[in-house]
Amino acid sequence: MITDVHTHFWTPEHQGPPWADGIGRVSRTLAAHRMDHVTAESYARDLEPAQRSIVFGLQAQASGIVVPNDEVAAFVRKVGGRTGTSPLHPLVLRVLRAAERLGLPVMIHQGAIFVNAGRLADSVALLLDDAAIAFPDLKIAPAARGDP
Repeated sequence: MITDVHTHFWTPEHQGPPWADGIGRVSRTLAAHRMDHVTAESYARDLEPAQRSIVFGLQAQASGIVVPNDEVAAFVRKVGGRTGTSPLHPLVLRVLRAAERLGLPVMIHQGAIFVNAGRLADSVALLLDDAAIAFPDLKIAPAARGDP
């Protein structure tokens, strides 16, 4: 089974300056608004060939992106049981447990925002605290700044 562990939900209403002003320097695709409006239909189409996914909305106020958790949850319900939103979701914990057992590192994408105003200090790393405590031998690597 293939699980896509890096998917986003957002719409143009969630994106403002400086994100919206500077996205063209990162990606022509994003600057052309091809990915700016995610719908359940486009998400399902773009997810192939994965059968499951982890979806999240960015909350980086200083960077101009705010996707409310309740909107992410509503989107997950609309897409159907193929998604998860929390690092403490049982399916995510299963992956973390297996990675720890196998000695594999996991990359966590938090705080890597594609505008200069994005700062790791603005991410919500506390969401990972319980997972890190539960798996003390797990090697967690944060995404590098600017990592797509």
